[in-house]
Formats: sequence, structure tokens, C-alpha cells
Amino acid sequence: MKFIYFNDTGRKVNIHPATFSHGCTGSSEPIKPLEQRVFELPEGTFP
Repeated sequence: MKFIYFNDTGRKVNIHPATFSHGCTGSSEPIKPLEQRVFELPEGTFP
């Protein structure tokens, strides 16, 4: 499942390292304001 996150907070959002320990894929760089990021979640999981 693809999950798209749009950062509308006005600040950088850091991704917790455990996000990728269970099979989620995507960039681990901080998400800048007004940037969107696509995460690929393993089958059978929910965002």
C-alpha cells in the first residue's frame, strides 16, 4: 500500500528510525514544509 504524507506543519518533520524496521520503504530524510513523501507499506499493514 502506498501512503503519501504531505507536510503542512510549517516545520521539518523527522522520520522515526523504527518506521523502516518492519518493512516500510521510503526516504528517511526529514520532510520539509510543503513537501510530500511517499511511503510503501508492507501488505496487511495500515498507516
